[in-house]
Amino acid sequence: MNVFIYSREEAEGLIAQNNFPKHTAVISFYDDVLKRIDEDYKPVDYSKTGCKVIYAEVSDVSISCLEEEGLTYDDFFPTVKKVAVFIYKAYKNGMDILCQCEHGQGRSAACAAAIREHFFNDGIKIFTDYKYSPNLMVYHKVFNALENVGKYNKSMFYYHAKDNFIKSRLGKYCSFDERFGTFDFGSRISCIKAKEEIEAFLRKETLLCESVTDAINKFKKGTPYPFISLYVTNTETYYDSSYGISPTRLISEYKYGCEKIYTVIWLYDGKITAERRHGGDIQKKELYFGRPFDRFDIKEYNVLGTMFWDENKKELLISPLVITDIVLSIGTNFSGKNRKLL
Repeated sequence: MNVFIYSREEAEGLIAQNNFPKHTAVISFYDDVLKRIDEDYKPVDYSKTGCKVIYAEVSDVSISCLEEEGLTYDDFFPTVKKVAVFIYKAYKNGMDILCQCEHGQGRSAACAAAIREHFFNDGIKIFTDYKYSPNLMVYHKVFNALENVGKYNKSMFYYHAKDNFIKSRLGKYCSFDERFGTFDFGSRISCIKAKEEIEAFLRKETLLCESVTDAINKFKKGTPYPFISLYVTNTETYYDSSYGISPTRLISEYKYGCEKIYTVIWLYDGKITAERRHGGDIQKKELYFGRPFDRFDIKEYNVLGTMFWDENKKELLISPLVITDIVLSIGTNFSGKNRKLL
């Protein structure tokens, strides 16, 4: 996905020359301050281009000027979530994105930087380019909105333990039915929301660890956290060698000083759920691992679970409650070199 930054003059020039880039989605910022000053002021008209466009009425002001505008930070850029959803749709459809504002320096540059940072981790290139002066509020608003929208779009795959298991683990620290009784683990989005709410509670009660190093430090002091939340990007998938539905282990290596420590997650039923939208309906499919015709490995995931330290002090054993953001890679075959067997 290419991301372009244009001024009003440059965009209108391309339209007049009938030279507007194809397969491009447009985010057009226009200034409500100018709109009040100049009655003839209008956003750029993209109707002749045939492209998809979303308009954002946002002033190019700094945070210190918000009070003069009668705004707060929370009020600023109220349509940013719609813009983030628009960006994700363009990204999924393989489209380029053109960000346009009045001068092509402030709001459009900030939006482009947020897009590049969210998807490609290189938004800094726009900030270090002397041609641009990205509006920091627009940047943070767009980036945060993309992060929030992205967590619901990143992956169609998720996993959750049985409801009774989740209830038994959390019930030791709160009245589960009173606090979490309305939670539903029946869909990907509901799992994500439930995971966030549970993590917020555990974090507030100082029951949640969010790094392997912190977890080991607490175990060594004899005051371990009961729960852990990790985003893992370097995992390996191992399978039971027997045929059928079989236990699956996800193993990741970490450094703790000079030691190697491993996190180990067991998926005892050897399956995750895939969810995708077909028309207006949501369709689900269960993927089972460790069978010749399910040739997938898990490479990344975001897990919330309980944890234990093995007797040899080399492995953090994580019993998952909820796993989201699962990224798969295709293996070779059940007995091939990319398949790790127990």
